[in-house]
Amino acid sequence: MSPEPPAAFDRRKHQLSRQFVLIGTLAECVLGLIGLALAWLFSIPLRDHIQWNLAGVSKGLLATVPMLGVFCLVELAPGRTFQTLRTIVHMLIGTLVRSVGPAELALLSVAAGLSEEVFFRGFIQAGLQQLLPEHGLVLGMPWESPVVAIVIAAILFGLAHSLSLSYTILTTVLGIYLGTVFYATGNLLIPIVAHAVYDFIVLVYLAHVRRPRLGQGH
Repeated sequence: MSPEPPAAFDRRKHQLSRQFVLIGTLAECVLGLIGLALAWLFSIPLRDHIQWNLAGVSKGLLATVPMLGVFCLVELAPGRTFQTLRTIVHMLIGTLVRSVGPAELALLSVAAGLSEEVFFRGFIQAGLQQLLPEHGLVLGMPWESPVVAIVIAAILFGLAHSLSLSYTILTTVLGIYLGTVFYATGNLLIPIVAHAVYDFIVLVYLAHVRRPRLGQGH
């Protein structure tokens, strides 16, 4: 059996990458619809938690900076744990998006940012905060319930991204950050923008920047 020609192999790889992005985008949209349906079912006023304005977009862009700082730390930090995490990210995510253009990556990123924030922060976190007592659980302090809601939503967010233990921890930390941003601002648009922009920058980096670096032996 003769080996597959390079051109045919590249076409097949591109098709697989586009299928991954399409399926991922559709899955994210389904998750968002589930979040909207559950929020409606449990009377969680999502509309009150989202203010569609330019200020929210600007704050979302600014909120992306610490997340990118964490990603840079993972990329540059020494140690076996970070090296293993980098390998997992580049092998399991980078290889799937290498043949995909920025427009398709932007579509996936927007779907992920919108849908995941609606589900994890808009439904789970806001729902828990609505359910838990306002005056705290143990100490009688008003910050207890929001903290519990943020942490539980972040843990579920991390488990939904459980490529490995280290990656689950990383996404849980990012989930705590996004949940804190949502709680502090009261505007779900801000974590939506931050999440989408972060995903887009990281995916473009993995697809079109990190690949040449790996090829050069860095």
